[in-house]
Amino acid sequence: MPDRPSDPRLDAAANELYGLPPEEFTAARDRAARALRRDDLELAAAVRALRRPAVAAWAVNALVRSAPAELENLLRLSDALRAAVAAGAGADVRRLSGDRRRALDALGRASAGAVGRALPPAVSAEVAGTLEAASADPEVAAEVLSGRLVRPVRYAGFGSAPAGTRPAPPRPAAKPARAARPPAGTARAVALRAAEAAARGAAGAADDAQQGYAARAGAAAAAEQAVAAAAAEWAELRDLLAAAAQRLDAARRSARTAAEGARAGRRKAADAHAAAARARRHLDDLRRGGDS
Repeated sequence: MPDRPSDPRLDAAANELYGLPPEEFTAARDRAARALRRDDLELAAAVRALRRPAVAAWAVNALVRSAPAELENLLRLSDALRAAVAAGAGADVRRLSGDRRRALDALGRASAGAVGRALPPAVSAEVAGTLEAASADPEVAAEVLSGRLVRPVRYAGFGSAPAGTRPAPPRPAAKPARAARPPAGTARAVALRAAEAAARGAAGAADDAQQGYAARAGAAAAAEQAVAAAAAEWAELRDLLAAAAQRLDAARRSARTAAEGARAGRRKAADAHAAAARARRHLDDLRRGGDS
């Protein structure tokens, strides 16, 4: 049976789903499939067959949506580098290699911003490896640029695709040939179909469980990073509080010393006023005695 032609509704559903965080993917996919079952069972099945992306694949998909110009620039640099290597232009190879490395580093740094959360080091490494592979292999680049990557791609070294090639649109994989089945209606045929359905369901459940583990592991690593950041902030605040307490103690000591000085000055002033009064009385007594 020929492959089902591309359906704009399937493309729209896939584009929306692969823009979601992995932990939201499965529930949203199942809701979309249930909504489509009323009108098109085959389309609903195609949506239900979409696999949840790993965290690194989701981050790469987010880069496709948030930084398409930067990705295109990386691919142009890679094409130019392949051309320079083929031409034996050493100076251009060195310059383009540096430009390509800087473009890869910039996209790697942008991946956390694209998904709005910190990525664990292992996930960041998978993102970097996928970008490396896309820059080296036009087929991988086409898969990445679709924005529907499910798994990160392992980088195996800078390739040697012809210069100037651009990624071609992804082609649907050929359907595997089905094993011959017993005549429909026999007990063995019924059992075989049931076993095949159970195997597909188990494989899908295992895949979802693995992806769920990866998503939870990424969330746990991000939470650990947040705890470490909060602990560092608390340590800094604790040091600031200790320093402020020391300054407060010093200020209190200075205030006590100043208060004691003020009291001593007040006593000296009172003594001086009393001495001045006595001197004025003595002077008055002398004046009165002289007049008599």
